[in-house]
Amino acid sequence: PPTQWLYLPALRRVRIAPYRPEEPLLQSHYLFYDLTTILNFGDYEYRFHTASESAPVIDGTPRPGFVPYDATTFALERRGTTYVVTKITYQAKGQRREAEFRDYHEIAPGWFRPGQIVVRDASGHTELTFRSWVLNSAGPELFTGTALETRNLTVPVKETSP
Repeated sequence: PPTQWLYLPALRRVRIAPYRPEEPLLQSHYLFYDLTTILNFGDYEYRFHTASESAPVIDGTPRPGFVPYDATTFALERRGTTYVVTKITYQAKGQRREAEFRDYHEIAPGWFRPGQIVVRDASGHTELTFRSWVLNSAGPELFTGTALETRNLTVPVKETSP
């Protein structure tokens, strides 16, 4: 089964935690899987729900595996030559959840990141707000299994003021 690597900044350590995609993340409305859903394009089969050039809507049917949702719909918005996700609607075990992505910032030419993500379900909502996005490069040797398991993780981080 897959594992989850958890970086603990206060300890400057990485821990391996069991990956349970259907469990809430730190008592929020996010599931562990929500941290990876947009990155794991291969987890879904896609078809256009609305084929609009400026704001397409795409339905995602999960492939068998570790996806905790029964169905997912992605709403997109065109930004220059690319698209950003503005809303994801999830269906799981008869429950509906929505993730809204707001206040996009262009952090590099053609690369956008949201300033806020809000996840809602029947019991409430959780908001994540990002004050700044900074891209720093880390060498590939930093993310080998042996390096992560056996030593402190030093990641180049640059703090910026809003």
